Amino acid sequence: MVKAYLRYEQEAVFGLVVSPSCGSICFDQSGRSILTGALERLLVWDVRKGTLLQQLSPQPAGAGYSQGGAGAASAAGSVHDAVPAVADVTAICPSPADATQVAAGYTDGTVRVWNMVDGTCRTSLAGHRSGVAVVRYNAAGALLASGGRDADIVVWDVAGEVGLVRLRGHRDQVTDLTFLEGSLVQHQSLLISCSKDAQIKVWDLALHHCIQTIAEPRGELWTLAVHPSLPRLVAAGTEPEVLVFQIRAERGVLSEGEGEPRGGRWDVLIPHGSIRRVVGVGQGAERALSVRFDGPGKVLACQSAGKAIELFRVRTPGEAVRQAKRRRRRQVEKGKGKGGTGEGGVEEEAEGGGEGVGEGGEGGERRDGGAEVTVEGADEFASMFTIRLKHRVRAIAFAPKAAGAGGAGGRGGGKGGAEPSLALALHNNSVEIHTIHADSSTRAASLQSAGHRSDVRSLALSSDGSLLLSVSKGSAKVWNPVTGACLSSFDSGYGLCCLFAPGDRYAISGTQSGDLEVFSVASAERTALIQAAHDKAVWAMAPLADNTGFATASADGCVKFWEYQMQLLGTDSDKDALAAGRGEKHLTVVNTRTLKMSDDVLSLAFSPDGRYIALSLLDSTIKVFFVDSLRFFLSLYGHKLPAICLDISSDSQLAVSGSADKSVKIWGLDFGDCHRSLFAHQDSVMCVKFVPRTHYFFSCGKDRRVRYWDADKFQLLLTLEGHHAEVWSLAISPLGDFLVSGSHDRSIRRWQRTDEPFFLEEEREKQLEAMFEARAVALPNEGRRPEGGEDEEGGEGAEASMGGGGAVGELGGVGGAARGTQETVWAADSIIEAVELASMEEARMTPFIKDPSDPNSLLPSFQPNVLLLGHSPAGFVLRALASVKPSELEQALLVLPFTVALRILHFAPHWLHHPLPQLEFAARALVSLVRIHHSQLIATPTARPLLAAVHTLLRVSLKDAVATVGCNLAAISHIKSLLASSQASMDGGDATGMAEKVREIRERLAKGRNAVIAEKLHRSKAEKRKRRAEKKTVLKK
Repeated sequence: MVKAYLRYEQEAVFGLVVSPSCGSICFDQSGRSILTGALERLLVWDVRKGTLLQQLSPQPAGAGYSQGGAGAASAAGSVHDAVPAVADVTAICPSPADATQVAAGYTDGTVRVWNMVDGTCRTSLAGHRSGVAVVRYNAAGALLASGGRDADIVVWDVAGEVGLVRLRGHRDQVTDLTFLEGSLVQHQSLLISCSKDAQIKVWDLALHHCIQTIAEPRGELWTLAVHPSLPRLVAAGTEPEVLVFQIRAERGVLSEGEGEPRGGRWDVLIPHGSIRRVVGVGQGAERALSVRFDGPGKVLACQSAGKAIELFRVRTPGEAVRQAKRRRRRQVEKGKGKGGTGEGGVEEEAEGGGEGVGEGGEGGERRDGGAEVTVEGADEFASMFTIRLKHRVRAIAFAPKAAGAGGAGGRGGGKGGAEPSLALALHNNSVEIHTIHADSSTRAASLQSAGHRSDVRSLALSSDGSLLLSVSKGSAKVWNPVTGACLSSFDSGYGLCCLFAPGDRYAISGTQSGDLEVFSVASAERTALIQAAHDKAVWAMAPLADNTGFATASADGCVKFWEYQMQLLGTDSDKDALAAGRGEKHLTVVNTRTLKMSDDVLSLAFSPDGRYIALSLLDSTIKVFFVDSLRFFLSLYGHKLPAICLDISSDSQLAVSGSADKSVKIWGLDFGDCHRSLFAHQDSVMCVKFVPRTHYFFSCGKDRRVRYWDADKFQLLLTLEGHHAEVWSLAISPLGDFLVSGSHDRSIRRWQRTDEPFFLEEEREKQLEAMFEARAVALPNEGRRPEGGEDEEGGEGAEASMGGGGAVGELGGVGGAARGTQETVWAADSIIEAVELASMEEARMTPFIKDPSDPNSLLPSFQPNVLLLGHSPAGFVLRALASVKPSELEQALLVLPFTVALRILHFAPHWLHHPLPQLEFAARALVSLVRIHHSQLIATPTARPLLAAVHTLLRVSLKDAVATVGCNLAAISHIKSLLASSQASMDGGDATGMAEKVREIRERLAKGRNAVIAEKLHRSKAEKRKRRAEKKTVLKK
């Protein structure tokens, strides 16, 4: 009989605020919430309350799959390597048009658009071969641009969920993007990009071409930003300065008497000087990772790769001109000895001031009093101060204008209105919000209680599984493992191991310095500290079988046994109360026995029956002793490197050990024989735990995997994929219904046992199929561009399978936007099946056709195929095409063979003879098929009349659709004008009429409320006078 097992699946992830892999952070439009990237999830936080509002997480690919084989774990590992891990979030950008929409880029090259309210993924766009470095919306929110580490830029249509174009021209990672639209560029649609290849490129999205390239030979460029109102663009990178460029609106036309402008008459960006950075000057400047303007454009923040944020104030136009005059006057004074340059006129100008750079700002030159003053970038920005932090900064973001005083901690006040708020994502898993003042900043809020500042080193569950204890460097936390809420936090040393005391009221931690710390779970404070409990680090601790104490293993070669005791605690003023036994009692521990070993003790475990204690030593042996007498019992040899962890089953029959040699060994405790040695992980095994009352056990290692094993059959059952770094610790609930794992990525993950059974043979077949499909997807995407930047040579078929493209020249090239994925392969399979089924149905219908001129005239005796779901053959094929996601349609059509494409074109006239709701979708599919198979179609004689018929019908249908859309747009415009005129008539032609009416209504309501209040007061006074009079009358009587 084939044995069935129950599957474990990831149920919850907690312990993260922001991950170092995410290079961006952003506010929502209201400024009350902040979005952070936490490994594969997007988190939405309430800024003021510090609570988690929403988690946006994709379905983990390959998480919790199973594979097995009789003692052949190494072979199974190769299958696992083909299954990708869940990708990290690398870039975030909220939509400026839709307050509920946010786009995120991932390390697997996909861009996902999320709904922040309900947590659903609207669309997934796959276009990059490697990680996405930056995503940006345009002002209308209709276009989305993504730049990747593959040096490509992809522009997406958000509403249509399709890729418009792939822009190629950079030769290294694209680091930042920004759109230029509106009056700044004569209402053109431009995209500016910068890259690690030290180039800034300007792309015309209408022409799909690069129209300007600026090379910065001094170093890489990492970031750029456009001023919200002025025609200025700033860029920064590895050099200790911020480059400033002027954005020129009118290009190619020179006014009368005007000379050739700097940079050429057709250039969009003109160099406008630079701003000197302060951070690192004199000792090697740190590279700038991000530059951002606040909402009004009054402050510029420059984030360095270290622990500093430089802030610059944007001068007003008049201040910029005066600064330029002072700079020129200093230059003249320095050059007095070299020539007779007079500076009297310049001094007069400096005193008198002048007008500055306006919105146009062409060239930044002004004449006043006959002298020419050139305003440069350094004149327009003034250094404010530098924010220095204790930890490295990963990303920055200004709160939007709408935040105000009620948003991200900003305060109203001053002449400039609300002070800007700046959010900082730190490398230590925390977020800080600072309010920017004129000469300093204050921390207004922080998000840090929901996670550890460093990696999670050890985990422990309470006796009923309702509490979870985690320790790390500097802190210990108690969690609710079901909801992931942090219940309490403690300041501690560098914790390496932990456990709950009996009753779950106290928690105990062993530190790297050799101390033991006792914490009260209820009061969230440390109640006892046993200093120098060991001379060196405490590597492990385990409770005694009778729960009267525990034992600790240390690098000093000692195993110490500790006993629980309740001790009266108090201050010196409470001596009398303590002597009388009335003080407050707290738990403490007392050392009762010590077992000295010849080498460092790395781990220990007690047998549940209380007879044995097993110790793993640094000499790669495992020694077993009797607990009562500490007499030696067994020595287990076999590991080539030290065993880092071990555990004993509930029946005290088996022991399992994990070692730095990547193996797991299963031992029998009766004779000390090794039952089986399994190659378990690709790196050191860090923790092993038996499931209570079974011979199943879990193991985790530095290869980021958690694996589930059967110790009786020596088979690998499951590999749980989800962590993004080394997994240090495991904890299993007393019932074995869930597992908790802690990792170097600072996340804690809960894996829940489900009711879904699985069988090893079936799962092995599924994983082999998944491996082959993943390889089939990877092959067309590999090698699309060699190292030199040029596309590989090949025929039209190869070029089409790569998504188009061309040679990358000085002005850049374009190509197809989408990338093949496993979903596109599945979509192509469904289309092929639909075409085959429709062709068979069409052949079966032929003998039943009454009139050859009308294929739909069928004899009553014909019975249609129920698999077509009531559709005609052509309609069923169209239904299969419409079921494909728009972002995956083009790549799915690329996979189709030519015969299938020809059959789809054969069904196309049947679609176009009648009004078609999916006309746009059908037209896009037909055009893509013709473009992909163009050479074969023109070489096939039978395809020519088919193409002519499709061309004619499609042209007529599209003309009708365009006329319908035009009519609807005209009607909508007419309705808008009618509404505007009716609104104007309601306001009496005055724009402030409605506001005045509202004010009058409020005044009347206020007067009415005042009258009611006055009447109530009058009545109450009259009643009081009446009662007093009655009392006086009674007293007289």
